[in-house]
Amino acid sequence: MVYNAPVKNKRLLIIFGIFVVIVLAAVIGSAVFSVQNIEFVFKNEFNEIVPEDNDLWEFGHYRDAVAKEFKGKSILVLNRKKLVEVFENSNPWVGTEVSLIETVFPNTLRITAYARVPVFHFQNKDGFFSCDHEGFVIANDKLTKTVEVISAALFSADIKVGTYLSFGHIEIVKDVIDALWIIKDEPTERRTYSKIADRIQSLVFSGDEPLLIKMAHGAQVLMVDPSVQTAGKFTAVYGAFLSDAIPVNSGTYKVGQYQYPDGTWQILPQ
Repeated sequence: MVYNAPVKNKRLLIIFGIFVVIVLAAVIGSAVFSVQNIEFVFKNEFNEIVPEDNDLWEFGHYRDAVAKEFKGKSILVLNRKKLVEVFENSNPWVGTEVSLIETVFPNTLRITAYARVPVFHFQNKDGFFSCDHEGFVIANDKLTKTVEVISAALFSADIKVGTYLSFGHIEIVKDVIDALWIIKDEPTERRTYSKIADRIQSLVFSGDEPLLIKMAHGAQVLMVDPSVQTAGKFTAVYGAFLSDAIPVNSGTYKVGQYQYPDGTWQILPQ
């Protein structure tokens, strides 16, 4: 008696496997599941959806860049890393960052992204550059409604659009920009960076010397030991400005030497 059931089962498994591969290949290659529609959802610094008629984000530009690379390709096996790369490199001026990629069957690709917000600009040996609060270089340009940063270290550094600043020994710049970001999020006022730039003209860094904050209305504040409790000191300066405790063209003040009992910093005339 010959028992060959295992051989038959093996043949059936092989045939079934080949069938599955053929079906998968047909599905993946099918035009039904190829990218035909590309949708974008852009969000601003307040996590609000930006309407498509907003010129700054240039929806059509992004759609063209992604369509050129991915339209007609299978939605089932998209190279998401490549997609992010194409998208984020399609317009470094805006410097958007992808937060979510969704595939909406059968043939729609939906990309959600946050637009980087220009916060400060500085002059470099190669020209002007603008960055967001993380030090990501958005543009080789001096964008309006951004705070000017004056720093010898930044002036001599090698800068490239689409990369992060290597703060290194100018870490204090990052501390101050982080402080601006904290101020922006305070619930007392919808403080966009453009509003801050209307009030703060420039930040001048000179090595270990006090940070000089030049206000738009003519006064200025020296921040002593700017690397210590930077956010608290900066919040005190900004609050004093808003409350008119620093009048127009009233000379130079200092912050960072004395604190009130509650830990907030005093701002005193120099």
